[in-house]
Amino acid sequence: MSFGWSVGDLVTAISLIVDVANSLREVHGAKSDYQATISSLEGLLSALEFINKGVGLPPNAISSQANQAKSLAESQVALIKQPVDNFVNEVKPKYDKYMGENSAKKFLYGAHRKVKWAMFVVERVDSLKRQIDLPLATLHLLRTENVMSVLPLSLCQTARS
Repeated sequence: MSFGWSVGDLVTAISLIVDVANSLREVHGAKSDYQATISSLEGLLSALEFINKGVGLPPNAISSQANQAKSLAESQVALIKQPVDNFVNEVKPKYDKYMGENSAKKFLYGAHRKVKWAMFVVERVDSLKRQIDLPLATLHLLRTENVMSVLPLSLCQTARS
């Protein structure tokens, strides 16, 4: 007599139960993952604002190369800022009440949001990371080149003092 459950169905069900239980944990669960993700993305947005304002450009950087670098940096910032802004503005209102820094500390409070975060939103976070990786790497290269072009001059000025 068959009950309609295969071994594969049981493994899938057990795996789902384990995933749900893990997402409800306070430490290393969906809540701490959410808080770390939002904190990182908001920090990234703040850093992008500094870059957009030209912080870090050498004084009197008016050469065509500096203008090209600034233009490239602005385009990379836009490629990062828009999807990060969209994600934070979409996710934070839905999840912050249940999983934010000031949310209730009860185990099952917001359980549906914690499970949804762990099961579905984490994949979107990974996709967002992949989407912004290349523009971030480009900004890093620009910043490194900027530091390298200014470094010898500042070392020479320090040595003369």
